[in-house]
Amino acid sequence: EILVGLADRVVALSGATGIVSWTWLADAGLTREVVPAAEMVLVTTSNGLRVLDSGVLRWQFDRKGLSLPVVEGDLVVTMRAGSTLNVLRLDNGAIEVRKVLDAVPKVWVPLVQDGLLLCGGELAGGGVVGAIDLRTGEPDWFSTLGGWPRFELAPPPPKRVRTAILARPSRTRSWEI
Repeated sequence: EILVGLADRVVALSGATGIVSWTWLADAGLTREVVPAAEMVLVTTSNGLRVLDSGVLRWQFDRKGLSLPVVEGDLVVTMRAGSTLNVLRLDNGAIEVRKVLDAVPKVWVPLVQDGLLLCGGELAGGGVVGAIDLRTGEPDWFSTLGGWPRFELAPPPPKRVRTAILARPSRTRSWEI
């Protein structure tokens, strides 16, 4: 199945024939790419996270400003405003963990591995990397970095571009994001 996220809907096409399998009209504009997960599709709209099963709304999580959701086993991980961790059950949307992460760098796009949310960035003037346990929302480990590169924001891509290079080396050997 080929999934296409448009401004206000998701369309599923047969990979073999190109025929539309189903269409789902969103309650608000889509704000992130659609994410396939097992037999379901995760859709982030300006009203929150919507989870579809064959084009039918299975459950929803109403929070504005959510990141791209990431699936880790039977869990869905999404961040709100870079600092609120939301860990939901994939099958029914039940909240496993909802925690404001005060003492860690902001996480705009969750990166998960082996049940941990990995994060890194500047905190209190220094570079840190670390991991947070998804089942508890508690820090698993953190480490400071010596010689942490400085980051500079690159100009945003034109509105017509949905996907762009996230980081590239600059002439000064730091990284631009």
